[in-house]
Amino acid sequence: MNLRYREKMAERKALLRTLHRDHAKAAEELTMLKSEILKSLQGESTFPKDVLSSMVSEAKRKCADLQTQLTAAQSAYDEGQVVMASLSAQ
Repeated sequence: MNLRYREKMAERKALLRTLHRDHAKAAEELTMLKSEILKSLQGESTFPKDVLSSMVSEAKRKCADLQTQLTAAQSAYDEGQVVMASLSAQ
């Protein structure tokens, strides 16, 4: 049981790393799109404002979804750490 739980915790940790990376990437994309909106407002962007607006909305939704998944994965990992500590104490 202990070995199987360790494997499960390794999977949780890998998921957490992946979600952190994906969230950081999505947040970076959102920041880039916001700076492109500024360029658009200044007349320096080739993208139409409505296209940028749509892309920003999608990027915000993606960031929010990833943040929700990240929070759930972190909670599951933290709970697993508590279980692992109790298993180790036995």
